[in-house]
Amino acid sequence: MMTINSWHKHARSIKRTVLLLMLFILPLALPVNAQQPPAPSADQNAAPDTAVLANMNNRRNPLIQITTNVGDIWIELFPQAAPANVEHLLTLIGNEEWRQRLYENNTFHRIERNLFIQTGAQHEQPTPQRQQPPAVPYVSDEINALGLGLEQLPALQADGQPHPWLNISDADDFRTRLLRPLYDQLGINTAEELADRQNEVLSTLAGMNLLQVHEMLGYEYNSRLPSRRPLSGSVVMVNRGPGSNQSEFAILLADMPWLTGTHTVIGQMVGGETPATLISQRRPGNIFISSIGLATPGQPVGVGSEISQAARGLQ
Repeated sequence: MMTINSWHKHARSIKRTVLLLMLFILPLALPVNAQQPPAPSADQNAAPDTAVLANMNNRRNPLIQITTNVGDIWIELFPQAAPANVEHLLTLIGNEEWRQRLYENNTFHRIERNLFIQTGAQHEQPTPQRQQPPAVPYVSDEINALGLGLEQLPALQADGQPHPWLNISDADDFRTRLLRPLYDQLGINTAEELADRQNEVLSTLAGMNLLQVHEMLGYEYNSRLPSRRPLSGSVVMVNRGPGSNQSEFAILLADMPWLTGTHTVIGQMVGGETPATLISQRRPGNIFISSIGLATPGQPVGVGSEISQAARGLQ
């Protein structure tokens, strides 16, 4: 793919007509410090077309429009499946200060080609004249493990290796993420106690399934919520452990079963698959979000809304 630097280097040798044609055919990736187009106002956002609306599970659900310099992405949120997380996200994008700090004129800062794109990281740095802004509140996970099949998957496979959905990379990771929490659960505090009870440790570990491992690590589940799997098109909250959802979310471009039971699914992409895939194929920081917000005026948002009431009922 032609880069910005190589394009400038060869621009003088290309005829103007050919250059204009290329500009129409091949959109150029913008560097992080490029001048950004002004964010459109709410009434400038394009209304969702019939194809977007037809893809929605429920047209009463909140519909989010993300406008980027390569096209729009449409996300249907699932307040029934993740009421507190949906309310939290809507509150963030409905508040101008939070929205501009976390999303607008920000990038998809983490991407994996044809796998996922991630945004929502704070991009405003403190200066001597500007204090560190308040941290985004944490929101608990909202996952129903029933029906996801985690209780049927052993933590250790027949060859003794940890199940791949646990994403354990090496022996040190195995000790940190599995053995030490298991020692704590069994009340083993010294090397002597471990030596005396090593058979108990091994038998307990051999009998554990993925659901038990996640619960041991601190994940909590709510059987009153609909079960949602992290499939292609799903929108999931990004976390750094149990109960640590904040402002970052990822749009999945392929099934990611290893997120099952650990990441809250808050919605589904119902339009904009081409821009989303294109973003995943660029370098992080090339694509900017110029606006993000509810696509349909009058939909509920924030404290006191129907979503907020649903969240309180499930606490």
